Amino acid sequence: MEEKELTQAIKRYLGDDSDNYAIMVTGPWGCGKTHYVENCLRREVASDGWHIVRVSMFGITSEDIFYDRLLSAILSSKESDIRNSLADIGSLSGRFGRFFRHKKKKSPESPSRFKRISKDVGISALMGQMKKAGIQMSVEARSLVELLLGKGKVIVFDDLERCLLDETRLLGLMDTMIESQGRKVILLANEKELRSKLAASDRDGDASRKYLAAKEKLVWRVYPFEPDMKALAHELFRERLEDLLGCEEGECSDAINRCLASLFGPGESNVRLLKRAMSICDVLESTGYFMGSCDDPRRIATLENVLALSGKVVRDTMRSGSDEADHNDSRGQSFVEHFMEASSSEGLAALPFIERYLKHGQVAESETIVAELREFQVAYHPEGAAAQRADASISRWQHRSFQNSDIPVIVEDIASSIIPPSDGGLSFDRYRDALEVLYGIQKCIPDQNVGVQDVVSNMKRAIDAEPEAALSSVEHGIICWQAGGFPKSMERIGAIDELREYICQKSLSSSVDAARSILEKPEGLRPSDIISVINGERGLTRSAYVLTSLNPELAARKLAECSNEGVHEVHSAILSSKTRAMMLHADEGAAVREWLLAFAEAIEPSSASELANRDVLEWIRGNIWEMLGVPREDQQEEPSGPKVGGLAPRDGGQEV
Repeated sequence: MEEKELTQAIKRYLGDDSDNYAIMVTGPWGCGKTHYVENCLRREVASDGWHIVRVSMFGITSEDIFYDRLLSAILSSKESDIRNSLADIGSLSGRFGRFFRHKKKKSPESPSRFKRISKDVGISALMGQMKKAGIQMSVEARSLVELLLGKGKVIVFDDLERCLLDETRLLGLMDTMIESQGRKVILLANEKELRSKLAASDRDGDASRKYLAAKEKLVWRVYPFEPDMKALAHELFRERLEDLLGCEEGECSDAINRCLASLFGPGESNVRLLKRAMSICDVLESTGYFMGSCDDPRRIATLENVLALSGKVVRDTMRSGSDEADHNDSRGQSFVEHFMEASSSEGLAALPFIERYLKHGQVAESETIVAELREFQVAYHPEGAAAQRADASISRWQHRSFQNSDIPVIVEDIASSIIPPSDGGLSFDRYRDALEVLYGIQKCIPDQNVGVQDVVSNMKRAIDAEPEAALSSVEHGIICWQAGGFPKSMERIGAIDELREYICQKSLSSSVDAARSILEKPEGLRPSDIISVINGERGLTRSAYVLTSLNPELAARKLAECSNEGVHEVHSAILSSKTRAMMLHADEGAAVREWLLAFAEAIEPSSASELANRDVLEWIRGNIWEMLGVPREDQQEEPSGPKVGGLAPRDGGQEV
């Protein structure tokens, strides 16, 4: 039942004096029942002279706690109603009435103080305040609650299924209010969970029968709650998105509606999960990335993706802690469902700040988040016309939203987009998707002239133009998609593995070329430049490969001509833990040992014109021999410099 219809039904119930009964509003956890009562129903019934007192039944274990919680709810209601209720008590106890009127004159904040204290500890605080004022009253909690309730009150008992009282005792307490006091009572519950709890705790069904018997006497009608989630999301989050986009109310309605629509998963009905997902806006706002982007469709589309992924993270986190079947179980999923799941995994891999924040509470640096957003936007919402057409064609294939006659256009759109991304071509991150589409078409329509090999060749040429950008895609795990997420019925595409290896080798070749060009420059050598290239490689094997690609004799000769600072930098690098790790753990470990030995053999300390440099070169040579465990007959004494693992001159032997 939608909110307007439910409100009218409740108003009819409140206006019915012919019988004493309660009504129940039921719906899943987090669907917005409490929000509806506090933000819609309270306002609507107030016009008819009714005031809502809402009591959370969460965790109540005894009747005393029940009445204490009810009293707290009463005293937490509107201040005017508190004053009226206390004034009613004053008519029964003149001393109490004079006390309250005196407090009202002396301190206008007294009702607020009463409300604040009672909200925390309920009846015990009220009794304590009365005792301090010299008021002696011996009143049971139940009687005091009845006095304070007064007229025109609607009692709403929330979270009924989370109450720890026996269900029949709980409904019995409410029945007393209805039968003897003529109160209007609304029960909010997730009745599905309530029945499940009863079934799990009572195998013979006795508790379920007692509950149904008590409910039959107490509850006349049960109304299912079906909120308008789109309207509710707009009410809750519109202002939040306006702040994020930096626009005034109503200025960015189209963009905001798109963003809100992306927040919902299939059949989404949990308001609490939406609120948790929307907390990502706090992180986004701190970056300023989306400020003033209402007229930028690419940036708005990126924000849509971020919100959709945030919703997925929150929903998956909730499922992972429930008794539901593993949501990653791919059995029975359609191709499109497989694709959607895999695409979400890719998006989270490309935007890791989302999971870091929503799952672990970690906030990355703003610069890191902005860099991730920019890379994601370039890949999935490209600026170049060719890339945009290819992106649209890939999406049509993956979502199965094409006709057979569209196949040639899809093939052409993808093929024409394979140029360097900096020239407006498809991002390297989408090469996997492009090949999956082309191979899929080739498999389904063998007669179609797809030209996959030509496309792969063009991809390699684009990689040649921008090897480091292509390597970044591999590092994000984007091109390594064949290890997860997709249906087993899909064949492994060899071209993707081929491209991944080509990218890695091309990037490695680029680093080798860079290091060699630095070493072979005719002007003075800067060892720090080569060290930076080596340390910049991802993985020990790649670093070792770059090092061993250099000519050790040339490196030794150039080192003798370096500045004193440069010689010290090399000495520090030789002593570093990374050098030892390359020898011990890299696939190229043996080659590293051979290179270092050749380098040490080629060092001639006497060739350095600077006296200080001669000593440092001697230390470098001696340290290498000691690291490698190579005895030297011509070594008359140990090097006078620091031992292996000791401190290097000047810079303390730290890694460069």
